[in-house]
Amino acid sequence: MNVRLNGKLITVEKPITLFDLVKSLDTKGPFAVEVNGTVIPKRQLEKTHINDKDLIEVITAVGGG
Repeated sequence: MNVRLNGKLITVEKPITLFDLVKSLDTKGPFAVEVNGTVIPKRQLEKTHINDKDLIEVITAVGGG
């Protein structure tokens, strides 16, 4: 299945959850996940399956000053 992750088209070989996807990205620090324009609460990541043609954004917080 094909999804768009942070603007890039990727192929996902098997059905996975958002939790599995974020884990595979080795995301550091605070982050938020949006699917098709909807922010998904962190407690729902393990229950939310990725579907073909989903638009997924993983946004990480960056500190600075």
